Amino acid sequence: MTRFIFSLFIAAAAHMASLPEAMAAESLVEKVTAEWANGNLVIAGKMLEVPAGTKIRVDVISVSGQPLKKTFSDTVLKRSKEAPPGTRIWAADLLPHASTIIEGDGSFRASISSNENLLAKAGNYVVQINVYFNGFWQSMEVLQRAGVEWDSKGMNDSCTNPQAISKTLDFKSCNTTGGRYIETQREIIVAAPDEKRGLER
Repeated sequence: MTRFIFSLFIAAAAHMASLPEAMAAESLVEKVTAEWANGNLVIAGKMLEVPAGTKIRVDVISVSGQPLKKTFSDTVLKRSKEAPPGTRIWAADLLPHASTIIEGDGSFRASISSNENLLAKAGNYVVQINVYFNGFWQSMEVLQRAGVEWDSKGMNDSCTNPQAISKTLDFKSCNTTGGRYIETQREIIVAAPDEKRGLER
């Protein structure tokens, strides 16, 4: 009987030891938090395996169940190398957002400025984290550490496969040759500006 109980204990311990690896395989993003600071919404968290220096973008896509509108903006471009003056831009570019980089310990902090779509108030906020592993977003050093391959001309596709990063549920496919990018959402309970920090739900 004693031997049987001891065997159960060993099995349970082994199962508990394997849980962090199983959880890590599901997502690269650890718990995300949010707080108001000087009128800005600061989103903080940590990403596993992603190289230090990686650029990421954090968008607020809904507040308390209300998606932010995705329509054309009345804002026009006055000067642009890619579009003529007067070109309207997508509302997706107008969603409350901020770009930041991954620190050496995997942490990140994105400070999103308030505007008419993001009032400083409490609520359930859904944020989306995007990371693309191409030369438009990342430095060559980051791409090399992420395992992105280069062609004979030293170029890479806009949709690449960061082979050094595990294939988790955070990734979306962007072509038929293994290209993928990170697009993952988190719902955060955000406290009012004068209350304590909000936490991921």
